Amino acid sequence: MFSQWFWAERRKKRRLKRARITQLENSIAEVWKRELRNAKTPEDQDVAYQVADAQTRYDQNELDSLRQEKLRGDAMKMGVVIPREYYENDEWPMKRTLSYEGEAWTRRELRKMWIADIKALTEIIVPILALLVALVSVLRK
Repeated sequence: MFSQWFWAERRKKRRLKRARITQLENSIAEVWKRELRNAKTPEDQDVAYQVADAQTRYDQNELDSLRQEKLRGDAMKMGVVIPREYYENDEWPMKRTLSYEGEAWTRRELRKMWIADIKALTEIIVPILALLVALVSVLRK
């Protein structure tokens, strides 16, 4: 009974997270379209880029944070400590998010840890399987 409730809660949280991500993406795209719609000259476009960036900075930060949540959680589970240099934001109202290099580094480290786990597992399983095959061949004779 409780396990069904647990999975239902997790599904609900994932659904709300996906809905929030979609909402943020749509609002950011709408602001950028609105600001760039009337910019005709290169100077107007530069101003429009700056205005749109300023208006969407917090939403973009929240979107990045939501997208990186699983990656940072996986890194924490595997014991990977992400160096401070790979974070983008340390300002108070903004959430700490990884830079592009930080995301790539974290994914690379997680992949290395996963490969190391697989190698360790195969070093244990292969000799056991060899022993089983040897026992089966001896018993067949």
